[in-house]
Amino acid sequence: MINFLSIPMTTYSHDLRERAIKAYEQTGHKSNVCKTFSIARSTLDKWLALRIETGGLAPRPHRIRGYNHKVTDLAAFREWVESETPVERLADLIPRFEAHYGTPISYSNLHKWLQRIGWSHKKSHPLSTSQTARTLGLPMVVSALGRTTWA
Repeated sequence: MINFLSIPMTTYSHDLRERAIKAYEQTGHKSNVCKTFSIARSTLDKWLALRIETGGLAPRPHRIRGYNHKVTDLAAFREWVESETPVERLADLIPRFEAHYGTPISYSNLHKWLQRIGWSHKKSHPLSTSQTARTLGLPMVVSALGRTTWA
């Protein structure tokens, strides 16, 4: 079985595109042109649409994959975050970011950038009640249900 995902997609040469379009204009038969040049009919249709749309046959530029880098200078972002704190919730920082940088940002994207500068999303909790009781030296009490609690 052929794994088509492992075969790299290549763009056809500009010369082949021109010859295929010219052959189609001369004959008017898409199927014959596609067999002659060993291309798919949909490919020929796309080239015809491309020529109508752009006036040429040059391939469209590839879309840049990946996420949009909203933060380009990490040091300046760190300084901005420090000047905007304290903030109780990350959602409160989103409109401030959009006003300062002039671009929208999602919650998850802002969270990712905060992690990159070492800011944790976890709150620093005070000692739990059992830890507090232990540090105060309170006696341990066993309830009727067998649970251990601190007095």
